[in-house]
Amino acid sequence: VLREHPDLDHVIPVDTRGWRRRHGAAGAESFWSGLRALRGQLRIRRFDVAVDAQGLLKSGLITRLTGAPVRVGFGVARCKERLSALFTNRHVIPPPGATHVVDQNLALLGALGVAAGAPEFLIPPRPDAQRRMDAKARIYLLAANAFAAAPGGAPINLDQSLDGETLERY
Repeated sequence: VLREHPDLDHVIPVDTRGWRRRHGAAGAESFWSGLRALRGQLRIRRFDVAVDAQGLLKSGLITRLTGAPVRVGFGVARCKERLSALFTNRHVIPPPGATHVVDQNLALLGALGVAAGAPEFLIPPRPDAQRRMDAKARIYLLAANAFAAAPGGAPINLDQSLDGETLERY
């Protein structure tokens, strides 16, 4: 999902689930060597700021591994795993009105002097996924003999108007 986001320059995937699957001495060595490699990948980018929006030990550790001088996260009372607050050096308690997780995460920006605006969800679908969604929409619209209203209220029979522009606009 994040790889296609227009505001991201680069995504570094981390298999944190794999951390739990490693057992025994060989698993421990694999874990530590993987962590060292991740640390190298993160440090080479010389981040100024890292933000832990999850409040978990794993996310806190990754935040710390960045080497960023400013590491923002939730205060101990708000962390899902309280020890994760040890990995951050600026702690935020979201305002009482921030009941949705998006609003709580946007509160983290305040520690950086950034005023949070209204959230925008810019997650473009991959082209292959878009084609599959369009194909499914055509099938479902045809099966339901669906009608849509055009600007001005005139009905459009989608059975007869199923070109890409129609689906894009409605």
